[in-house]
Amino acid sequence: MYSCMSAEKVIELNRSFLSAPLVVFSVILISVLPITISLLFLGVIAFFSVDRKDSGALFISLLFLQGLVAALLSNSYPITSDIESYREYYNKIVDLTFGIEIIYPTLVSIARGGDIPFNVFTFLVSMVGYCIIFFIVYKMFGRSYFAVIAILLISVFPILIYRQVFLIRQYIGAIFFFLCLVSLWQNKRQLSLIFMVLSVLSHFSYVIFAWIYIQRIVNLLSHRRVSTILLLAAVLFPFSIDDILSFLSFVGFDLPYVIARKISYYSGEVLAASVSVFKPIYIFSLLPLLMFLCLDEGSRAERGNKILGAITLFSCILLMFFRDVSILSGRLAFFLSIFSPLIACIFINQYKIHNRQIVVSGYTLLVVVYFVAWVNQNDLGLTSLVLADGDLAGFSVSEGLMNLTR
Repeated sequence: MYSCMSAEKVIELNRSFLSAPLVVFSVILISVLPITISLLFLGVIAFFSVDRKDSGALFISLLFLQGLVAALLSNSYPITSDIESYREYYNKIVDLTFGIEIIYPTLVSIARGGDIPFNVFTFLVSMVGYCIIFFIVYKMFGRSYFAVIAILLISVFPILIYRQVFLIRQYIGAIFFFLCLVSLWQNKRQLSLIFMVLSVLSHFSYVIFAWIYIQRIVNLLSHRRVSTILLLAAVLFPFSIDDILSFLSFVGFDLPYVIARKISYYSGEVLAASVSVFKPIYIFSLLPLLMFLCLDEGSRAERGNKILGAITLFSCILLMFFRDVSILSGRLAFFLSIFSPLIACIFINQYKIHNRQIVVSGYTLLVVVYFVAWVNQNDLGLTSLVLADGDLAGFSVSEGLMNLTR
């Protein structure tokens, strides 16, 4: 009996050591492969590790590597536009005022105190954000097919990659708002409120989601018929900046200077000419809403699904209503636009149908095709922010690490 138990323990111990060579092999391979291929490769390895009994450590290691590689890809930005302003502020060349949005300047002060270069700072922000998302996905789905798919889709989703550093304050706010929703889903209301406040202190735009604590509004927005009517209204009757200002003038309401300045900025002609890269935002933002509406009555009635479905609808309405000012609508619907693959996976995972894996496989194929097309567009110089100096297809992990010293 004793020898038998010892033999079983030895077998389990030997199996556990199988994870280490696989991780080492993965590290070596991604060090020579282009980052774009590495992200897909890590997803494949994680997929085949799901059913292994000894794969816990391997799976966690792959999540970390996925976050590292994805952050290096996001960090391949050119120093231009808003990024240049952020870097000059970081290096104390210019002084910027952020009002109540104190989280970013606080993080900058901490990083300055540690003599961390700007590129390393943005990399750390990206990577920590990815790791938080991946950890919650792991806790949400476990070591499963859907966890692998969700993590892979987040890693290769162009809208997230493209906006992560360029809109770094909104990205930080999105991470806090994501934690806010997870806490609310788990009935941890006080913790949720703390994360909600932190999201607003990161970027004031998240104040528009304060209604998530009002159950009547959540119930209304998560209702299938109401959702359909509101979305149709948004599609058929878009608002322009002139419409908004005319309405406010009619009712005698003067916008605060900060908001008026923001609207004036977002409605500028230069910005209006540079929004073609964001067109897929409409498709990928509407798909999670469609997937929510396809849930059965019981699943849609669950509290967590109601909240997430209501946020998805609300963001889609903002996106559609203000589509004539694409930059503004994209900023207002920022959370949905970058997290749409994860939201889609959450809803598909709850389908009570036998072919739900076919549905998520089709969605995965769509995102991967978009990723490949986006890489090609970037390298042809057809995007308004060209990453990796126009060589994203050949951009390697070693080059990404060298970027941290530029």
